[in-house]
Amino acid sequence: MKRKNAGLTNEAQPKRRHLYQGCPGRSTASRTRERQRRALVEMAKRYLRASVGFTLVEVLIALLLTALVLVPAMSAMANLLGNTVKRDVKAQALDLARSTIEALKALGADAFSKGTSVTTVTSSDGNRSFDIERVMQIYDEDSGSRLWEVTVSVYEHPMSDSATPLCSLTTLIYPE
Repeated sequence: MKRKNAGLTNEAQPKRRHLYQGCPGRSTASRTRERQRRALVEMAKRYLRASVGFTLVEVLIALLLTALVLVPAMSAMANLLGNTVKRDVKAQALDLARSTIEALKALGADAFSKGTSVTTVTSSDGNRSFDIERVMQIYDEDSGSRLWEVTVSVYEHPMSDSATPLCSLTTLIYPE
């Protein structure tokens, strides 16, 4: 077989070229940087594919942190609601005690008698019942007129012997 360039001398024969030889701007350093860049891009793609979404541990930690924040907040809200209901009940009891004393002030002298009486009433909204205890005693009998000491205590119904009153008001009344 005959060689194509058999008649040419060494200088006249074309040289074999390396893949990047002769390309403008392609030095060995730039080829190395290009390989490193491609490797980094590939690593980044693999990392992003692997880290899509949350792991079970991350979700459980997030739930735990949420519970640690929400449980005290819900407890505080429940306490506030309970305190509001107690305040409303005490306000109703105080209104009942005041209205009872005002009704007693309007009575004549012959309606007053020494002793204790208990009356059960229902709140205006119909949700609660209260026991109103009236204790009436003569405060000053030495003077010609009678001055009465009246104590009105309001309890939640049914009232027990050891019950603590929701409110208690004491006043002096001089019936006419």
